[in-house]
Amino acid sequence: MHAAALDPANVEQTLRDEGLLPDAPLAVYCAGSVVRGWGNPTSDVDVYVVTAEPWQGKQAEQVALRLDPRNIAVEVLVHEGRRWDVEYWTDGQVKQVLAKVSRQALESGADLGSLLEPAEYDLLDGITHGLDVTDPSWRLMRTEDVSASALRTLLVSRALLRYDEYAEDAVGQLAAGDHESAVVTAKLAFGFAVDALLAGHGWWGKSPKWRARRFRAAAPPELTFEQYWRLETMADFDLDDPRRWVESVLMLGGRISMEVEL
Repeated sequence: MHAAALDPANVEQTLRDEGLLPDAPLAVYCAGSVVRGWGNPTSDVDVYVVTAEPWQGKQAEQVALRLDPRNIAVEVLVHEGRRWDVEYWTDGQVKQVLAKVSRQALESGADLGSLLEPAEYDLLDGITHGLDVTDPSWRLMRTEDVSASALRTLLVSRALLRYDEYAEDAVGQLAAGDHESAVVTAKLAFGFAVDALLAGHGWWGKSPKWRARRFRAAAPPELTFEQYWRLETMADFDLDDPRRWVESVLMLGGRISMEVEL
């Protein structure tokens, strides 16, 4: 399934039929791999419903976050053989998430990386790449808020920090003659360098399983897909000379980290 197969009118009617649509939502939109066109037969449909007041569905799971109100509600249904996860956020909660990654928070020296929960990252990603089911005004307004925030700087900085940590470990492992560990660590380091590069171009995500897809979409000029894919798949790895592969990966990763713009 892909975005074209998600008919907004059908999504709205399904929610209404299931008793999962509030009377006056501020926004309803779909997000995730299906919307991006990356879905497969087992992919869930992620639906976001934004309201003024918390959803009071009796069957909803309550997910606790560091927000006020503390919980978001999640309803789960199966429609035409596919699972739908319907998350309910208040507009106030969304504003609180945006405040966590604001320029003001960054300039104040807050440890922004420790503030966001996975559900909050997904929320911001969904706002940016969502498929509108109802009036798009709210989502488009919040998309501008995301663009104006420090989120990109945060994600690039965190990925580069992780790259540096793993690259340093890989160098130490090589020096100690632990080539097997160095190979594993260098590959992890390279992944973080690529994540920083893609985040710098506006394509970020927490799951490595979509890294190749994100790379295709971002098409960064600093690195061709063929270069990236040869290292991702370890195409040039030589069992008899692992050091050479590790050093080449770290050299390229280091170049990428120098070229990424914060």
